[in-house]
Amino acid sequence: MLPQLHRQPWMDSDIETFRDQVRRYIAAEMAPHLPAWREQGYVPRETWRPFGEMGFMLPEMPEAYGGTGASIAYQLVVQDELTRAEMPNNVQVNSIAAHYIMDYGTEEQKQRWLPKLSSGEMLLGIAMTEPGCGTDLKAIATRARRDGDHYVIDGAKTFITNGYTCNLLIVVARTGEAGSRGLSLIVVETENLPGFRVGRLLDKIGLHASDTAELFFDGVRVPVDQVLGASKGLVSSS
Repeated sequence: MLPQLHRQPWMDSDIETFRDQVRRYIAAEMAPHLPAWREQGYVPRETWRPFGEMGFMLPEMPEAYGGTGASIAYQLVVQDELTRAEMPNNVQVNSIAAHYIMDYGTEEQKQRWLPKLSSGEMLLGIAMTEPGCGTDLKAIATRARRDGDHYVIDGAKTFITNGYTCNLLIVVARTGEAGSRGLSLIVVETENLPGFRVGRLLDKIGLHASDTAELFFDGVRVPVDQVLGASKGLVSSS
């Protein structure tokens, strides 16, 4: 067990035990590989499968979606321990993006993706930032055009954390008018997807084992049932 000298007010004995498990796992199974991961610029995606099997990927998700129904404190402990070990925090982006699905997804979408994200079978990224507008989301140019039962996505993203290693993306794309009201969130399964391409792994001052990449979409077809928020009236159209 960890010493209790610096226990935070929110830290109970169960969370402290969980922290100890996470810390021991990272030290034994991940930290020895960190120099190689820094050299190559990414953590192999298969690393997160056993991490998920230990219950460390999305512990805050309900049991129905592969988590343990724990409080968000457990996810914060995981992020804290990864940071403490100087590990890239791929899990942080995975968790943030997974909550988009949890909050805005249909029940079918939650069942389809959240258990795989909780187990580490899938790793999720958020494709927002673009070469021409940075993080000014209302100026996003990537467009998703409705074509029958699909959206066809064209555009480019850059500085995308998990962009090189993820196999699931939440893409911010323009489906309607100019400005912030014309944007939608589309979930894209990237493996063997025609028209989708990962570009350069981008160099950074630090966090060298955290992959940050360029992404390109050239006529990428995605079924309309992979748009988030449709049941809540959040999808924009021209």
